Amino acid sequence: MKKLSTLLLTGALLIISMLTTSTPAIAKLKKAEGGFRAKAYADADGHSIGFGHFIRANEAHLLTQTVTLDWANKQMRADIAPLELQINQAVPKGFNQNQFDALIDFGYNCGSGALSKVLVTWNSTHSTDAVTKHINQYVKSKDQTGQLKVNPVLVARRDAEALLFSSTYIPKVIPFLAIAAVGLAYIAFS
Repeated sequence: MKKLSTLLLTGALLIISMLTTSTPAIAKLKKAEGGFRAKAYADADGHSIGFGHFIRANEAHLLTQTVTLDWANKQMRADIAPLELQINQAVPKGFNQNQFDALIDFGYNCGSGALSKVLVTWNSTHSTDAVTKHINQYVKSKDQTGQLKVNPVLVARRDAEALLFSSTYIPKVIPFLAIAAVGLAYIAFS
């Protein structure tokens, strides 16, 4: 029984320690992606819909559809979930909420491959400066002729992500989680 209680406690603490994207970060991400768009629009290297959902080859039907706000919200959460998992799995020491949210914004805009490179930078240096410098390299997009050029919108977005990543996070106490952890500890050691 004690082994099961310890296992339950360990699992509960692991779930509690996994970060997810904050509500303010999702709101900022929606704004950074240009807000809700019910119809597909041209985006870097293709088309997007909703809140910046990149339309993949197997989703060609979305090019001619009109989506709802509800669909866009659910799709954004579905697009963010693998990024959250990627960050939580790649960084054993974890991040504060601001760092996590900055990386979600970056990964949502630049993709999981670019995010992976930034996570490697963090894991090899544990340097906020090294990460922000790496993030700030992703400021180019293709113009109408297909040439890569510095995009002022991306410069501003990377600056905002770097600033958020570098900022101090003061967590709010979440009473429910604290009570749940104490309750689980009591059960485990009773």
